[in-house]
Amino acid sequence: MKRQIPPIVFYGIAAIALMSAVTLLTKPGNPELHKGVLMDQPAPPLEGKTADGKQVSLADYKGKVVLVNFWATWCGPCRKELPSVVALHKKYAARGLEVIGMVSNDDLTQATQFAKDNEMDWPQLNVTPEQGMAYGIRAIPATFIVGRDGKIAATIDGLVEPSVLEAEVQAHL
Repeated sequence: MKRQIPPIVFYGIAAIALMSAVTLLTKPGNPELHKGVLMDQPAPPLEGKTADGKQVSLADYKGKVVLVNFWATWCGPCRKELPSVVALHKKYAARGLEVIGMVSNDDLTQATQFAKDNEMDWPQLNVTPEQGMAYGIRAIPATFIVGRDGKIAATIDGLVEPSVLEAEVQAHL
């Protein structure tokens, strides 16, 4: 005779597994653990059109430090991280920090409105599959700091503590 697991036990185990996965996926990133193959290499090209049709290219920002943030409106860790990116942009824009938002699997018009509502006053572009592959995007949020020389200066996979992100930005300004 087979014994069945009571539904309450099954759902309890499933809930614990789900909470564990969410905790691991939303744990702040440590840039020291993410020195990917792109480090010190020229940043792969990024270009596209904003929702209002403006053409934007990473190459247009030569000589500036650019924080490239891959994100989406439906991504909880992205939404948690974005206020620190907004604060950094406001604090360091005068010193040459620029930001490009790379919207992943999202409607660009909707993402642009979300950005506007949240004071993200930098260009938002849709990520193409080729761009995602070139940057090695496996999950979001993913953040890259491109130095004034156009090379990848830092890579951060996942949610990052604001102080860690600020230290990385400061190191390259």
